[in-house]
Parts: sequence; C-alpha cells; structure tokens
Amino acid sequence: MTNDEGTSFDEMISTTSEELRSRNVKIILLGDDLEGVNELIKNGLARLLIKEKLDEENYRIQHEGEEIMLTISYTDGKEKMEPLTTMLFKSANVVFIVYQIGHPETAEHLSSWLKEIDRYAENSVPRKLLGLKSNKALTEVNYAKQFAEENLVKNEVLDINDPTLCSQLFIKEIDNALIDSVQSKPIPLKKNEKKYCCCLIM
Repeated sequence: MTNDEGTSFDEMISTTSEELRSRNVKIILLGDDLEGVNELIKNGLARLLIKEKLDEENYRIQHEGEEIMLTISYTDGKEKMEPLTTMLFKSANVVFIVYQIGHPETAEHLSSWLKEIDRYAENSVPRKLLGLKSNKALTEVNYAKQFAEENLVKNEVLDINDPTLCSQLFIKEIDNALIDSVQSKPIPLKKNEKKYCCCLIM
C-alpha cells in the first residue's frame, strides 16, 4: 500500500515513530542525598511552557515550537520500588550524579554511582556530575572536582534557588537531546530511490 507520492505505508509508520521518539527527552538524577532536587525541578520547570503535567515525572511541554514529552526521573536507589535497572535508564538522554555543595559526605560514593550507570545505561548516554547548593557562600566539593577530572565527566554546580539557572539546565539538556536525535536519524531515501546491498556468493 502506497500513498500518492509513492511512499510505502511501512515507511510512513517508521517516520512517524522516529519523529515521536525524537520528541521524547529523559533526564535522570541519581545520588546519595537528593535534598534540593525537588526545588531544582520546581524552579527548573517554572520557566518552561508546560502544556500538561501527566504525573510526577512526565510533562508535556512546548519548546521552540515543538511539543516535547519531558521525563525527569530521580532516585537514591534505596526505595524498594525504585531499584536501578536497565528499564530506568532506557531512552535516557543524560544522567546526573547529584551531590550537595557544603556536604562532602554526599560525594563519597560518586564512583559507585558511576559504576551502576555504566552497568545499566548505554555507553552513548552522557554522564555528568551536578553539585547543588542553596547558599551562594558554599564552596565546591574538592573530591567531586577531582573525580570529574579523573573520569572525564563534566561537573556542574547549580544554585537551586535561582529559577533562571535551573531552567537553563533543563533547556540545555532538551536542546542537546533534540540535536542528537536529528543527527542520529538515518537519511531518508528519495522518491523512487532503491536500497542496494552486496551479496557474497560462496
């Protein structure tokens, strides 16, 4: 079955599914102490155009003229109902390991978190550190900076009381995810163009 322009039904379905996937953005936040994450999410979403809140993790938003399904998942891995699994990391666009500025103990298990992410997430998913602070006078955790340098992961520090910075974090990751989805799309065949393969006959 084809349409008037010669595009097969299967091609139409494939294109539609790819477009839907490209508009899904998933951000994951992990860490020993997620205090401040709720404030981060609240302030981060405050300046996004939210069309609908589906549940505690999923939001339908409008961004750059496109409708985006934004998922923000977070866990400390301690809840029985929230174990780290491959399913948690499925379709993730970025994973942040969260620690608290001013509380060095929250950065003691960064290595363990990174190992768990490597265990369950795809290699292509960016891993980043995210230091949260609620007091501008607080200084960076030295161990986190050293860990980031040794493991070649980006280390970001964010004041959770600044809605502009919080929203910029989410917007940046949404933009990165959309750019990656466009770059990873296969180049569609032109009308009447056929695929060719080479067969080796033994």
